[in-house]
Amino acid sequence: MIVELKGKHFKALIKAVTRFPSVGNFAGADLVNLQVVDGKATATTFGIVLARARVPAAGVMSLVGIERRAIESYCAYISEKSSVTIKTDGGKFVAKSGERETTLAMDQKVAAHKLPRIKDLPQIEITEDIAARATYLADVAYNDTSRAELCCVMLAEGGMAIAVDQTTFAVLTVATKAANVPIPLPLAKQLQAGDVLYLGERETVLVSGIGTYSMPSPVKALKDFPLALVKKLGEAKREKAAVVDGKLLAEAIGECGGVVGSLARTETIITISTSSEKRLHFAATNGGAEYKTSMPALSVKGEFVFRLPLDGVIRALPFMADKVTMSQSEHGDLYLDIGSGWCLFPGWQDPKKRKK
Repeated sequence: MIVELKGKHFKALIKAVTRFPSVGNFAGADLVNLQVVDGKATATTFGIVLARARVPAAGVMSLVGIERRAIESYCAYISEKSSVTIKTDGGKFVAKSGERETTLAMDQKVAAHKLPRIKDLPQIEITEDIAARATYLADVAYNDTSRAELCCVMLAEGGMAIAVDQTTFAVLTVATKAANVPIPLPLAKQLQAGDVLYLGERETVLVSGIGTYSMPSPVKALKDFPLALVKKLGEAKREKAAVVDGKLLAEAIGECGGVVGSLARTETIITISTSSEKRLHFAATNGGAEYKTSMPALSVKGEFVFRLPLDGVIRALPFMADKVTMSQSEHGDLYLDIGSGWCLFPGWQDPKKRKK
């Protein structure tokens, strides 16, 4: 029997289930499973994330598996205004839209992918604010290669969202009452306004548009994420070094990153210093390139030299407030209070500056 879908529905279906990267080591990870029944075409994939999406369709088709990259490429060229007809014949999957037709080998021995029940799970409705903060924090946590089992965006008590890597502690406020909830990084990076996140002990489920996505919850993070350390650092006594205009600070750091950040792929350190004229001076070196710039400060207390990881501080630029306060702890750690939260860059990056 021939199955028929609108072009816009077929494109949306394939786009939804290929939203996350595949993992070739998983059985069937490079397949899109497709079935048509009861007026719905249901597609699933199982890679880093278990994904499912449904769209209206006419006809009936048993569950089959088709090569993911091939069907993605075909969808890129069909028109949303056209219709797509599909038929299976002699082990072949034939899709046609206007003059464009593709024939793919198919696997009829695929297993159905089942998502966990979400009816009774606690949920978080994602706003633009939460989505932007989660994406930034996920970028921070992705850099932590030391403890993969703890890599997540942690929603903690007091409306805090936390991420940690070897060079950065980042804490931003979010409008949610969730407490001690770890969000898996692939889901955190893809959050959009209007999404709903369902939080289970074993599975975290994201409902986004026509797609539903499931990942194992990072259960080890529930026990071992350094929440106590982050709280202690947030409450630590620190001395104010300077107050600066957030927009100017973002521009200065962004300029350094634009010039030297894309050269040699080694960790680049940006140095921020001040002098008696109450200006901040920025310098960064990467390979054979060096860049310097400066900006006025709103207030400065004494003279200082701070060293920060360029990649780490650049990711925080979108969250720079009208005023950013730069402070230093007794251990030489640099704090940036950025209005919606704070970032800490440990003093051990510059051992000569760390106080014993």
